Amino acid sequence: MNKITFLSFGYWQSVCIAVLLSIAATVMLASCSDDDTSGGTAPDDGNAIRFTTAIASFTGSDAVENPGARATINDEDGTGSFSNGDETTIMGFVYEAMPPVKKESPATYKDGTWTTTMTWDEFGEGAHVAFSAFFPKLSLSDFSELGQMAINLPTDQSTTEQYADCDWLHAVANGKKTDQPIQLTFRHCMHRLTVNLSLSDNSGTLTQADVDATTVVIKNMETKGVVSFSGGVMPQAGNTRDFTPLKSTDGNSFCVLLLPQNVTPGTPWIEITVGGRTVTYPVPEGLTELEGGKEKVVNLKLTNGSGASYLTYLTGWYRNDNYDTFVYTLVNDAQTELSPPAGGSDAYPKAMAVSGGKTYVSGGYFDTDGWARACYWVNGSATKLEVPDRSIVEGPDYSESILVSGGKIYIAGSYNNNDYRNAPCYWVDGVLTTLTLPAGASEGAAASIAVLDGKIYAVGYHANSNGTSTPGYWLDGSFVQLSLPEGASFWSSGTMDIVVSDNKVYVMGTYFQDSRYYPCIWIDGTRNELVSAGSAALGSVAQSMTVAGGKVYVSGYSIPENRNYRKGCYWIDGVCTDLSVPDGAWSEAASIGVIGGKVYVGGEHYTDVREKHPCYWVDGVRTDLDIPTGGTSAGIKAIYLSE
Repeated sequence: MNKITFLSFGYWQSVCIAVLLSIAATVMLASCSDDDTSGGTAPDDGNAIRFTTAIASFTGSDAVENPGARATINDEDGTGSFSNGDETTIMGFVYEAMPPVKKESPATYKDGTWTTTMTWDEFGEGAHVAFSAFFPKLSLSDFSELGQMAINLPTDQSTTEQYADCDWLHAVANGKKTDQPIQLTFRHCMHRLTVNLSLSDNSGTLTQADVDATTVVIKNMETKGVVSFSGGVMPQAGNTRDFTPLKSTDGNSFCVLLLPQNVTPGTPWIEITVGGRTVTYPVPEGLTELEGGKEKVVNLKLTNGSGASYLTYLTGWYRNDNYDTFVYTLVNDAQTELSPPAGGSDAYPKAMAVSGGKTYVSGGYFDTDGWARACYWVNGSATKLEVPDRSIVEGPDYSESILVSGGKIYIAGSYNNNDYRNAPCYWVDGVLTTLTLPAGASEGAAASIAVLDGKIYAVGYHANSNGTSTPGYWLDGSFVQLSLPEGASFWSSGTMDIVVSDNKVYVMGTYFQDSRYYPCIWIDGTRNELVSAGSAALGSVAQSMTVAGGKVYVSGYSIPENRNYRKGCYWIDGVCTDLSVPDGAWSEAASIGVIGGKVYVGGEHYTDVREKHPCYWVDGVRTDLDIPTGGTSAGIKAIYLSE
């Protein structure tokens, strides 16, 4: 069976179909065509009301080829020209009159103007009139006493005529006799979704003919709603159906007109059938609303290449001039800032997971008393992790790793107890379990978590009253100790990671001996050293681990003579590779992932430790990311790859 994958926003993600997602930014309606504007704007002393007109574009459009909406809309962005003989009904309202005055008149388009029999005398001397018009035409009798009309948007828009029938235009203007002529700018009531397909550079066995033959279905969109005199459209929730879009003549672009509506990130959205396989692309992170008069453009690159790998999700931190720290995610190039729970500040990330289209981030923040507190975010929504009541002392709490398995959220960490010591723990869906310390241990912490066959593995360490730390992991509540060389001390401030794969337990950590740092991997309790690069005068530190195809991948950094500066690197089965940086720069490699044999590493580079720049590497080739607006320093803490 061929595997189909997505390429998304220049980052790679392995799923069942590959896409490069580029959603155009949406902005307020701003442009309109001047093609239909006629005549001058000098006041008309006559009694007849004159109307000029234009058609506004869909904003946010970057589609290469888009068919026009209705016969009159013939430009790529939705602008166009009315044709001589087109008809509408112009409605006029004087709301300050008692009772309010409501008039309407048929109108026919000719050479840039709407010709009507409507006069100013109908509304009273000096009246300020609110004008409204729809195309195709609607009359006052089409609306209820509340000024609303029910609509049922057709789901089959596969022909030019069917697609055009779904494009509603509306114009509104205010004026009085001295304001002639009245400009009616028609704007689109619906939202336009455009899906563009192309062949990936790593297309596998797919051909351009396969791309041309691709079918697209838009899933779970509202069909029923109401439209008001003002042109606003409101959906009636609970009437979702699938839509068939209009396919372009070259077979590579699909357009559909949708009711303005809210959408939920992670829910099924674009169903794509190509090369005999069907997959569904979800609503991307950060997209919550489809607005009338605006457009979303999704560019998809298709491949079934078995060697492709795709980076999709990243989470990181950034800091401003005041040293305030913030958490953000990058999902399909869309940045989302993660706010701490109410009352918190200076949030920071630790780890990331993705499941069912939802993004999960573990981390922490500081409360109003300045104590570190543990929390996690699901699609940007923060939840504080609860710990036992501390009636004697206060202290910090930490959330380290996060895992989603079987629909449950697992988080490893620690909290400060009434003895002012760290207690190792984990949370499952927010419910706390405190791990038991071995005899003689006074404190400890859990740093990472794994779940297999209902068993929970929590890796971490415990320490005795002398401060000596011992690495290991808890399995079913019992601590399994891991060995260290004679005379070495475990670096409990460093990062630990655990992976359970092919019935083997892999644990990553770092120890300290003879003024040098040593990263290592324990496989079923047997320690394996990671060889440092030649420039690592003070050794190396392990930061993240993954296991793929029986190989162990670790990211981290080596330390030259100055501990403040580091050189990012990664290991494959113990063999170290340095990561590229700009000339004179340093770097850190915080997280690692592997898909299709390609190695992805997220981190940062810097020339000054106070000014870091976020980036990621694919097989050692670096891509720099923008520092979020308002930040002066930033870095990537975790990446997530999905097949």
